[in-house]
Amino acid sequence: MMTWMRLKNAALLLVSLAIAAGAIEGTGRFLANRKERAMLVSSVHLNWTMCHEYDPVLMWRLKPNLKNVPQAYSFKGVMQQWTASTNEHGLRGAPLAPKGGRFRILAIGDSRTYGLGVGDGDTYPVYLQAAFDREQAGSVDVLNAGVPGYTTLQGLQYLRERGMDLEPDLVLVCFAYNDAVEIPAPGIGDCDWENPKASPFGFMSLLKDAVRGAHLDRDPLFSPRTARLRPGEMLDCLIEIRNVCAARGAQALFLAWPALSEMVGEELNQPHYAGIVREAARLAHVPVISLFDVLEIHSDRIFLDDIHLNAEGNRIVADYLAGEIEKLYENGSLSSRTPRPPNTGTPHDPPEDNEAAMARYRKWIAADPSCFMPYEKLDSLLRRRGDTEARIREWRTFTERFPDQARPWFALGHALLAASDLDGAISAYRKAAELDPEDPAKPASIGFALSRKGDIDGSAAAYQAAIQIAPKHPQVRMQFIEMLCGAGRFADARTQLDECRRLGVAIPPELARQVENGKK
Repeated sequence: MMTWMRLKNAALLLVSLAIAAGAIEGTGRFLANRKERAMLVSSVHLNWTMCHEYDPVLMWRLKPNLKNVPQAYSFKGVMQQWTASTNEHGLRGAPLAPKGGRFRILAIGDSRTYGLGVGDGDTYPVYLQAAFDREQAGSVDVLNAGVPGYTTLQGLQYLRERGMDLEPDLVLVCFAYNDAVEIPAPGIGDCDWENPKASPFGFMSLLKDAVRGAHLDRDPLFSPRTARLRPGEMLDCLIEIRNVCAARGAQALFLAWPALSEMVGEELNQPHYAGIVREAARLAHVPVISLFDVLEIHSDRIFLDDIHLNAEGNRIVADYLAGEIEKLYENGSLSSRTPRPPNTGTPHDPPEDNEAAMARYRKWIAADPSCFMPYEKLDSLLRRRGDTEARIREWRTFTERFPDQARPWFALGHALLAASDLDGAISAYRKAAELDPEDPAKPASIGFALSRKGDIDGSAAAYQAAIQIAPKHPQVRMQFIEMLCGAGRFADARTQLDECRRLGVAIPPELARQVENGKK
């Protein structure tokens, strides 16, 4: 009798547990489905375009193998129509050929890179390809990996999941607009997003929400989210993009693409994050190309709306980028460890001089001679003029006005280096280093100029001085190793490589192999 009662109670307990587990699992699945519908995007409601499909990591992506799919969008109240095609990789454009020996540029970004509002042949990556082809056809591949609506986080995830498998040598990075887009309550942004059905068990979703809701023993650190990415999240993503590229032997190049409203001194409804791009470039030691000036010059005829460009605007941007990329390789801002694209010559639609902008930057420097930004902007305009002597005269004038400021001397050094006046450049760099002894870029620039003169011992000493200031500065370390390899001093290069590994400084695999193989 007692045995029967025990079995009965055990059976009732098992049934009760099964019912409870079923209720928890059902509740978890119900809440997961409801949560998915509340998210920014999900498989439930991703039907807003014929060109996109759901992706469990990226949220959405372009469908592969599309052919002339009709698209339409209203710009300034006028409906614009075009067609879009994608290749087998889901990239807008033609099928992808094997890389071979070509220099490959991968352009990641949002709808500006994708080319919203224009046909397949009128995007800026297509015009950038044409700019390089005019000089040496078939030597460069430019791939368009832009996806409408993407944020910097999605760009980072794309590189990790697929982009780096395309073997790019240079990655152009253009985001900032969608990152600041407002989101409604409950404030689920890109960093909060997850595939709610990734777990086969509904109770796991319930458990995760319970843990999040408990906040453990402290209040939330931040106010409720209002944008897809917080500024700090975007900054972190950009820096990590640089790291992902470096780990695979590629270089990142950031683009600061402002909205039309910024050019007339107005702010968007949501904060615009273009300034974060420049700050991330500074922190990650990544070159950045600002499109502010070139867009401002032509702003009366190239904008479809606040951020998107027509075909002419995309061509102007591409021609400008081609010239700036070549300059970055010439002045050492982009490393010589990868094959460089051919010289593109003078863009066929060069931007006109903007005296008003130059006057504004001169005034800015006079008011705050320690700020780096007006120097970069003014020097960019001077370089675009192509008058090296005028550029030198400009910076000599500022060294005379502000002899105790490092930045004018540093800019003068760059100008003299571009004119192949190596002794003058070294002298200016040394003055800048004397005035700003905490900046490793100053002695590193001395080292670069000395290597151009053939003074390898002096160059090595200058690079060592830069390393003393910032032992873990990846760009300084990379340039030093490249210089040693170029001089045939592979034993010294191996010593530097071993030290980088000991300190945890990432060195591109191709450069490490060059050192280990002892080949130029």
